[in-house]
Parts: sequence; C-alpha cells; structure tokens
Amino acid sequence: MAAPHIIDPAGLLGQALTDASPDLMRHLLTSVINSLL
Repeated sequence: MAAPHIIDPAGLLGQALTDASPDLMRHLLTSVINSLL
C-alpha cells in the first residue's frame, strides 16, 4: 500500500505566486479587495 501524498499548501501557493504573471496577480488582488468592500 502506497503512502498518501502530502501536499504543502504554503509551498504550493508560494510556487504558484512566483510563477504567476504580474497582470494575473493584479487582477486577483483587485478581485479580493472589491469583494471585501
């Protein structure tokens, strides 16, 4: 029986953020801010 894969959410998110384009990050940040307001 194989061991379950352990996913590091912080590491995964950090990698996604470093790979993302600045325009995508700007759009996501704008969406989050608008939803909070």
